[in-house]
Amino acid sequence: MNDLPRGWTQTTLGSLGRWRGGGTPSKARADYWRDGVIPWVSPKDMKSPLIDAAQDYITLAALQSSATPLIPKGSVLVVTRSGVLRHSFPVAIATRDVAINQDIKAVTPFTGIDARFLAAQLRARAAAILSFCAKSGTTVDSLDFDRLKRFPFSLCPLLEQHRIVAKLDCLAAHMARAREEIARSNRLADQYRQIIMAAAVGGEAAPTAHARHWPRLQARELFSWASGKFLPRSRQGAGDVPVYGGNGITGSHTHSLIDRPTIVVGRVGAHCGNVHLTAGPAWVTDNAIYARDIDPRIEPRFAWLVLRQSNLNAQSGGTGQPYVNQGVLNKVLLRLPPLAEQLEIIERIQAASLWLDRLGVEQSAVRRLLPAFDQAALAKAFRGELVPPPEVDCP
Repeated sequence: MNDLPRGWTQTTLGSLGRWRGGGTPSKARADYWRDGVIPWVSPKDMKSPLIDAAQDYITLAALQSSATPLIPKGSVLVVTRSGVLRHSFPVAIATRDVAINQDIKAVTPFTGIDARFLAAQLRARAAAILSFCAKSGTTVDSLDFDRLKRFPFSLCPLLEQHRIVAKLDCLAAHMARAREEIARSNRLADQYRQIIMAAAVGGEAAPTAHARHWPRLQARELFSWASGKFLPRSRQGAGDVPVYGGNGITGSHTHSLIDRPTIVVGRVGAHCGNVHLTAGPAWVTDNAIYARDIDPRIEPRFAWLVLRQSNLNAQSGGTGQPYVNQGVLNKVLLRLPPLAEQLEIIERIQAASLWLDRLGVEQSAVRRLLPAFDQAALAKAFRGELVPPPEVDCP
């Protein structure tokens, strides 16, 4: 902050405008709160860069009869006391007249100070502000108000403030679109994954033209079901054999109920109808049903794919707590391709899933970079590097 760009000056936050604190009108006075029309902003409302509403409202009588001031539209609000200060420094601009509680300070900028420029620089220097202004020896996370007003601020001419804010707004719009595209691509990837699965087990993605001739069978013709057995929670976690309940692996056990890969289906509760494929020896609890025998005509991995697409949750019974029983499972209809085609379908689905997984990893990496890009743009803005100097600006 010592090497300021040409035309910039260094001042303090306290010199940028009129600072005010807030307060809480008496909760014992119902007329201060009932049918209130003035937003009373507290830290719980400071989750947006612009504030035009609050969870609580106060009346004009509360303003006139208490120490709570009216903060004019265009003021910058900052949280100075809250647990949130352990990891962030909320800053917002009031887009209408508001009141604030005692955990917030407000600064109404003087002429020549753009509130958006002020708010942006506060966000850019949030970490330094929290470090410099932290109040020690308190049980509540808070900032020392005098230190906050002494914190240095880099100020440039008003027109340049406007240009910097406009550039930041433009970049923010680009970043918002990037986040929307990532979210959209994630949704499309999930839909594509479901389409691939449904098409594969339904014969539409079959490796041969004979899918229409695949026989349609009921699950009772291919599976013999059995219920799991009760296993005390105290015995789950003592060994290296996984325990399967309705929600998947829940622990481990030293002895196995089944000794081979098989299908496990959640039987009751919120996880009824969930389908899992065990990798080897496992214990199945009484919250689930498992395939005791699987016809050799169907590969367990293909069976898992088919049953996952059968929407067992929608077929569950029970008016209170939903359940899936052997009767429901036995009625499931599925198309059975030759074993060789089942294996090829599995390979194709695995290849597509691997590609979608890689895409998801790349999207996650980009999404993690976006906050760093935001912070880098803010840092450049207040080093005078985000927009060219006025003399080289394009008209």
